[in-house]
Amino acid sequence: MDELLGQLQQQIQKLIDQYDQLNRSHQRLHQSTSQLVREKESLIAKHQHAIVHIETLISRLKSMGK
Repeated sequence: MDELLGQLQQQIQKLIDQYDQLNRSHQRLHQSTSQLVREKESLIAKHQHAIVHIETLISRLKSMGK
């Protein structure tokens, strides 16, 4: 009986350890995802800014050609 109880305790501890490991992994993935979303938003903003700048340059060149 004591042996069975010991085995159950070991299994429970293994499950707890696996849970802790998965929880830490999940937190790292969440942080990585958040960072990637911020980087994506920054790149989109830079892209939009570049588009506006290029459009302005094209307009200036067109007006100079007239």
